[in-house]
Amino acid sequence: MKKHAVETRVRNDSVDNDTDDEWCEVSERPLGVMDTLLQEPDITQDGDKIISFAPGEGNRPLGIFIDIDAEFLSFPTIYCGKRQADNSERLVPVHYSTICKWELRSRDRRVAQSVPNIFYKLKKLQIRQIQGSASLLLRKCKTKGKTYTAGDLKCESFVNKLINLDEGFRVLRNLRGSPPYFERCKQDLFAMIRQLGKPTWFCSFSAAETRWIYLIKILGRLIDNKHYTDDEVKQMTWQKKSELIQKDPQRGSPHIHGLFWIKNAPEYGKDSKEDITNFVDSYVSCKADSDDLTELINLQRHKHSKTCKKRGNAVCRFNFPLPPMPRTMILEPLSETDLDENVADILKKALGQIRSLLDSIKADETMTFDEFLKKLDLSEQQYLKTIRLSLKHNTLLLKRSPTEIRINCYNPNLLRAWKANMDIQYLLDPYACAVYILSYITKCQRGMSKLLRKACEEAKEGNKNIVNKVRHIGNKFLNGVEISAQEAVYLVMQMPLRRSSREFQFINTFDPHERTFLLKSMDKIKELPDHSVDIESDNIIKRYQRRPKKLENLCLADF
Repeated sequence: MKKHAVETRVRNDSVDNDTDDEWCEVSERPLGVMDTLLQEPDITQDGDKIISFAPGEGNRPLGIFIDIDAEFLSFPTIYCGKRQADNSERLVPVHYSTICKWELRSRDRRVAQSVPNIFYKLKKLQIRQIQGSASLLLRKCKTKGKTYTAGDLKCESFVNKLINLDEGFRVLRNLRGSPPYFERCKQDLFAMIRQLGKPTWFCSFSAAETRWIYLIKILGRLIDNKHYTDDEVKQMTWQKKSELIQKDPQRGSPHIHGLFWIKNAPEYGKDSKEDITNFVDSYVSCKADSDDLTELINLQRHKHSKTCKKRGNAVCRFNFPLPPMPRTMILEPLSETDLDENVADILKKALGQIRSLLDSIKADETMTFDEFLKKLDLSEQQYLKTIRLSLKHNTLLLKRSPTEIRINCYNPNLLRAWKANMDIQYLLDPYACAVYILSYITKCQRGMSKLLRKACEEAKEGNKNIVNKVRHIGNKFLNGVEISAQEAVYLVMQMPLRRSSREFQFINTFDPHERTFLLKSMDKIKELPDHSVDIESDNIIKRYQRRPKKLENLCLADF
């Protein structure tokens, strides 16, 4: 047995944008969010950090599901050594996942403030889910054109010869947060794009904790044990709000990435560029001179940080400051036919001058676009051609004056409602955007898919049965993944990691002989007569076959 080490690191580094090119993820995170669980798979490494317990002679250590007192005795400050009632003692059985959610939501904050206990609950829930996946996988089979009866399945030796489905690490697709889970999310997103067409907007919304009255009131009840009114929250100082927020370090600050479809919106590649730019201008702006939004627009103003210099780049990876534009337009990269060696050298030199001038422009600059071009000694056509040289793909650039080169685009109505930083972009390449969203969400899981593929190969080489294969793959995932305290709360509380306006249904369109089906449970099969061939669990195709005559002309997809 190994004791899972939970380390808390708190660091507050100062940011020097002028001299420090080293980017550190730790310094980019607020205090108190560095609680993380990483179970080391190799006990030969960092052995001094692992406490090993040897079982008594002739005994074996009990698993966490067999030792019903394990959690209650491991956390005496929470449970005081007393275990909760077992399901055999309850009038209505309660799932362990339901108990976990109740304890985390309880007014008694002992569980909610115990990060080790949250990790313990998550590990236990994930192990249980993997075990359930292994049991379910035993019931997934293929007929290969043969007919089986209930009598066949009642024979244990016959069941062992069935052609079971080996799904590899895809068996983890229902385990939220795993690479197969997010791979399925990507497939669902692509399905929406195929069904609904190209999405119109890509939007990102950051958290606005100090501006959310309802959140401050909740934190006031939990931390100060006071019921603040709306007026009291509005009059509260920024320092007091920050104190309430930072007193609860186990609660993270999630932000939203989303794709949105707008009815009758112009589509790139079908409608004219003029229609698209007029549409964008009617919803999105980067203006700095709005009387009622001046304070909120400051939230949209980009300030360089170490995140901008990730991977040692000297240039901001978010491309700020953005180039001024006389009007909103869609620019395409220069093709090879547009460039020769002499022209390329001239444009590269002009591009360097543009970047130098942009970096020198201060926030209170009053320069106009014409004055900007005059300083560069470029015509508008030369300027636009130089900007195209810096592009790698088709790009929509908003109308922007030199005073607005550090302001991110926003929708005025959304900015008034959300009161936090946002990013709104018209989509020219929806598939690339969808891939970006999924890669951004799963950036902490990079390398995990490779690890799981290796685990699949090891499982096949070891001549393991289906159950042991699933356990081997599951152990590789649980022992190799790093999970933050905030993500653990999301998973234990079963809070959605994604939301969609559409539901998704997978339809197996393989040939019937190659189609995987789910056997009925053995308890139900034992109730069937030996000659019965009704051994398959109900599914959408069987329900479609039983549809009423009124739906005779309805296809399976619409059904």
